[in-house]
Amino acid sequence: MKKLVLSFALITISCITFAQVGIGTSTPESSAALELKSTTKGFLLPRLSISEIQAIEEPAEGLLMYCTDCDIKGIFVFNGLRYIGLINGKGLSAAIDSATFLAQIGTEADNNTSAITTAQLNAILPVLTGITNANESSYRSYIGNNAELFASPATPTEVQAAINTVNNIVNAVLEKIATQQTVTLQDLQWLSSSGRTDTKLESYNNYIEHYSSAFTDVRATLAEVTAMYTLLATNVASFTGKIWMDRNLGAANVATSTIDVTAYGGLYQWGRTTDGHQVKASKTFAGPVESGTEGADFITNADGGDWLSTPDDSRWTGETKGAQDPCPSGFRVPTITELNNEETSITHKSMLLLTRAGGRTSRDGELRVENTVGFYWSSSISSSKAQVLEIRQVRRDLRIQLVTRSRADGYAIRCIKE
Repeated sequence: MKKLVLSFALITISCITFAQVGIGTSTPESSAALELKSTTKGFLLPRLSISEIQAIEEPAEGLLMYCTDCDIKGIFVFNGLRYIGLINGKGLSAAIDSATFLAQIGTEADNNTSAITTAQLNAILPVLTGITNANESSYRSYIGNNAELFASPATPTEVQAAINTVNNIVNAVLEKIATQQTVTLQDLQWLSSSGRTDTKLESYNNYIEHYSSAFTDVRATLAEVTAMYTLLATNVASFTGKIWMDRNLGAANVATSTIDVTAYGGLYQWGRTTDGHQVKASKTFAGPVESGTEGADFITNADGGDWLSTPDDSRWTGETKGAQDPCPSGFRVPTITELNNEETSITHKSMLLLTRAGGRTSRDGELRVENTVGFYWSSSISSSKAQVLEIRQVRRDLRIQLVTRSRADGYAIRCIKE
């Protein structure tokens, strides 16, 4: 009889519809597996002490209960790793955690280093404000470099002041970037954006000056700064604002000097792709030849003319990338004007770092003036020849001039961004 009464009661107060359960309602919400409805009573979770909660074996992720003796009483959920308070995000023993992390900060400051995390900062009581995950490394740097500002253990007031100071500095740097002001290496070191190369500071400032559209107005974002670092990781933003590859086409690395042989790259004939002829030791073949028959050989011309029997001015075509342009996607061979405009960047030691790779002559393909003169092709033509930027060392100065050369000569290329 008791079983019958119990079954009747459950049927009366519950309604199961399409795998949904409503208690106190016959029309549970369609998105809810279980709905409790009342205007006079609440829902009571299990009430456990810390020791009782910690005694639960293999708690399921999402397990809920009310903690009766936690530092901050309330509802806690197991997130698969630990119990977290739904109200404040703290652990079961918030006061103990807080004291532990304050002691850690005091000790780390005295040792001029810090490994504090934003999660640990968020566990400090009273609750700290303004903690920004992206500034984690900057908080660590500030703590490690300002021991005199922290007691041991540190106090919440000291840590809050550190957070405020770091946030203000980071925001000030991001505002400088957004308004095209010159930044220092120390400025950039406050940002936790990844990928910074300290030797590229001038390039960063050139980019900031000329590419305001790459940054949010008023205050740049850390993601935008990271994007700048990524773009300039293998490229250079010059004084003119143009973006160049940071090495000669085909070079293994960035030049450390104008006679760094590992940075000379390939020696191309004008209008040719990367087909093997640009290798300094490639075979020669007496030309000129018809387009499409050149193969991987360096095509000579005994008269010093073109390597093609029918010259084709469109193979490298000015500011529009030609079909035979050997530069990688997004880059092209520069015009002679673009090369000439970079005189300051070329003669400035830390910018484009062009090399004196010499060149191969059109008549016999022999390598000449290596380590003495550098020649860089442009996409600009001059009658039956093409225009070249020539660099040479004159005493302590790097001198440049514009010359015209046979299209069958072999010279270096420095690609410019389209």
